[in-house]
Amino acid sequence: MNRTVPPFKKPAFWVILAAAVCVVLGVLLLPHRSGPTQLGTSQAEPTVAYADGTAYAIQLDDKILIRSSSKKWTERTLPSIPLPMSAGEGTSDMLYLVPYPEETYLYPGIKSDSAPSVAAMPNGRGVIVSHLSWGYHCYNPVDQVFQASLDLPKEAKPYYPITVSPDEKQVISMNRAPGETGTSLYRYNVDTYQTTLLLPGDPADTAYPMGWLDDSTLLVARRSGYVALTLDSQLTSLPFACTDPQVATVQDGLVVYVDGDAKTQTTLYVGRYADGALTSILEEPNVIPHLTDAPLISPNRTKLAVLCETDAGPLEYRIYNLATGGYTAHPAPEDGTLTSVRWLDNSTLLLTTEQAEGYAAWLAKA
Repeated sequence: MNRTVPPFKKPAFWVILAAAVCVVLGVLLLPHRSGPTQLGTSQAEPTVAYADGTAYAIQLDDKILIRSSSKKWTERTLPSIPLPMSAGEGTSDMLYLVPYPEETYLYPGIKSDSAPSVAAMPNGRGVIVSHLSWGYHCYNPVDQVFQASLDLPKEAKPYYPITVSPDEKQVISMNRAPGETGTSLYRYNVDTYQTTLLLPGDPADTAYPMGWLDDSTLLVARRSGYVALTLDSQLTSLPFACTDPQVATVQDGLVVYVDGDAKTQTTLYVGRYADGALTSILEEPNVIPHLTDAPLISPNRTKLAVLCETDAGPLEYRIYNLATGGYTAHPAPEDGTLTSVRWLDNSTLLLTTEQAEGYAAWLAKA
């Protein structure tokens, strides 16, 4: 008499079952990282507003998305405040107020046809507005916007604010003056209301502040090379790790640059500035940076996002660990051409792709 043995009593059954369980557990335990999620589209390239290094608002044309405390982005209707400004003729521009958890920030995108440049305060509470021959400091300390006119000497006009010092006490501007004087850099102190000449213009040279090396030192790009400029107008050269540096990003004392012509295969460097020295903390050979967007450092200064080309041609973005030098590569979204990669916080990126009609914004984990 033949008796049928139940499958669960056969040794082979348990071997197969154990193998299946191992496969399932292996899949579940693998680190899961989803691809980019589309946030929205716009005709103009999306803009981002920051406070203390973290994004709090994203603008997609007339739509402004606000980040909640749970890191969700939702569309909000924002109140606007008319700002009377004298720009030769009486004008009234619109400044947006952005309510954020426990804070209210000033959005640096001012609705105006006459304000050529705006510089935002690092903490998101104020902006410096230019009206060519006039300058204004708009600030919001207690959910009430105040406006102060900047006392600018004649030689500092036309007025183009470029950057604000990390302590938010100094506004660096340039005058782009025509003629024999060349472009000069000026420093305006928001406490003393005094404007002083920081770097005299030179008709044979140009000078543009690229970012802060420390609380009182700027990295300035000139035709003759890069220099460190202190707030007391002292100039010093910087010891780069290559003979033909091309600086892409200056942020919180870190300098990202490449060797020579960035259109060809080149070396990517990251240097840390301290006491007049620039010490390399990353040297990555054989990288082809994509020139439409500069590498950006995460708010906590531990990671670097780089948009680059691969050997096969397609674009990808890389996340470098500045402590180890290693990186992870991520393919660009298939919809459109990836044009920029920006940090929203220490673990989230905003990707922008150019499409046939406008742009698309994507959220991606880093």
